[in-house]
Amino acid sequence: MDKYVTIKLPKNLVDEIDNFVGRYGFVSRTEVVKEAIRRLLHDYNLQKEM
Repeated sequence: MDKYVTIKLPKNLVDEIDNFVGRYGFVSRTEVVKEAIRRLLHDYNLQKEM
């Protein structure tokens, strides 16, 4: 089951996300944000293992 959260982002960051959606074929802002969070968590966990 999905859980929904709301976040506030500066306009310039939202604009960058929108450009990213168009440039890399993501379906939505949500997909970009989820992928970014997954990668951040993955990278963080890799660093913790070192």
